[in-house]
Amino acid sequence: MYCEYLNIYQKAREATGLTQEAVAELLEVSVESVRAYESGVRIPKNKVVEKMAIIFQKEWLLIEHLLSDEVAGKCLPKPMIEFTLSQASLWFIKELESSRTLATRLAELTYTNVLESEQQIEFENLMEEFFSLASAVLTLRFCDKGLAIGKTA
Repeated sequence: MYCEYLNIYQKAREATGLTQEAVAELLEVSVESVRAYESGVRIPKNKVVEKMAIIFQKEWLLIEHLLSDEVAGKCLPKPMIEFTLSQASLWFIKELESSRTLATRLAELTYTNVLESEQQIEFENLMEEFFSLASAVLTLRFCDKGLAIGKTA
């Protein structure tokens, strides 16, 4: 069920160079709990993941954790965490540009507050396009900015 996300916690931890023992101490949980999170035996509670994201300085862990939820993962846009800052910026700009004409069409479709049956399909197609824009926004937000620790943006 969570196969795609089994190692998000390990990936974040290893990127910081911390051991499981050090993380367990910082999270105030047992080493066995950290191992269970990293192997997918147990899914950490949201508060634990929030602490992980702070400790690891990996904000993307929060969204990946949410996306690992069976229900939330189906309805939330998925960012491309592995994108570089320049890739994420270009994708966002492309999606933003295309959304300008889509926004006009959305206004035309919805101004009466009622969608006729033939408009339903077009509306759903527009929503898919906007969903792609939302993914681009999240990608830009959570991509690796290449900042060294101690530097500011």
